Amino acid sequence: MRKPKLTNDQIAEIKLKCKEGYSNAELSPRYGVSKMSITRIRNDTYFQGKSMAEIKESTKLTPSQIRQKILDGSRLDHVSGCWEWMCAKTSAGYGNIIVDGKVLLSHRISYSCFVGPLSDEILACHKCDNPGCCNPDHLFSGSHQDNITDKVKKGRNRSGGNHPQSVINEDTAVKIIEMLKSGMSAGAVAKELGIHHGIVWNVKYGKSWNDATGLPIPESILSYSRRVLA
Repeated sequence: MRKPKLTNDQIAEIKLKCKEGYSNAELSPRYGVSKMSITRIRNDTYFQGKSMAEIKESTKLTPSQIRQKILDGSRLDHVSGCWEWMCAKTSAGYGNIIVDGKVLLSHRISYSCFVGPLSDEILACHKCDNPGCCNPDHLFSGSHQDNITDKVKKGRNRSGGNHPQSVINEDTAVKIIEMLKSGMSAGAVAKELGIHHGIVWNVKYGKSWNDATGLPIPESILSYSRRVLA
């Protein structure tokens, strides 16, 4: 059975209810659409029946419209002062915003609109260390190295034990390298330590625990970080 087409008024109403805290499970049956549709409306990526040309045209915004979109898509945290992006986010927690048909990072767009333009090689870095924050007062411009230095200086480098999903510690990371240097295979090391072999590979190739092992961060990771944080 074909799902009903939502009107612009209904889409606006759903967006408002999402901001008020209604869940997808509550809104889906009320409007007769799937939970995925509610998620897309919540994330500002719902373009029912539109072609790419129409999407590009509908997301072509002036600077003042973009500023308003940042304000509308954010929620003020009265404790931290962060403007928490409430729409789509990357897996790393950075906000996504669609402008001119392109998916861009909301904090970078916020800096550009409220503070000033950024060149391609300059990042919009967070003073608050909250990737979902779009408050221009919490952002500063800098190079990729400036961003890394700032994180390390604050003791918030999330590549090791500070990462919320870390399952090993610094001593284990060092031990992994020592075991590999002794001639053991990554699979044997993983089995010996009772961990997933992917963890061993990440340590071996410098994708994690660089501070403990002293291994350089792979250029592929640095390149990806530059694109994500740009």
